[in-house]
Amino acid sequence: MTLTPAWVDAAVVQLHVGGAVPDDELQPYVTAAAAYVAARRPDLQLVDTSTPADAPGDVQLGLALLVARWRARRGTSLGLQSFDAGVVGSVVRADTDVARLLGIGVHTLPAIG
Repeated sequence: MTLTPAWVDAAVVQLHVGGAVPDDELQPYVTAAAAYVAARRPDLQLVDTSTPADAPGDVQLGLALLVARWRARRGTSLGLQSFDAGVVGSVVRADTDVARLLGIGVHTLPAIG
């Protein structure tokens, strides 16, 4: 199991997407989520040569949840997901827990400089 960039913990991602999802299916979501994290958290200085140990646990978890949710929302512009027996549920579009884990948006810590 290998996902890029190297700082992404593939085991954590697989756990949150339900496991046994081929890497080639997950890679576009991981690439987008990693770019999202890197753009919003430049203080982490995560680069392609970084390792999973370079990213804090809350950031790894936030990225994994983001990948899982983006994958769950695929194929629907309304964020609806069909379940067995014709029951339809919605996938929440507000990811406040992810924002809190990543320390972005209203959850950004104050900085000086």
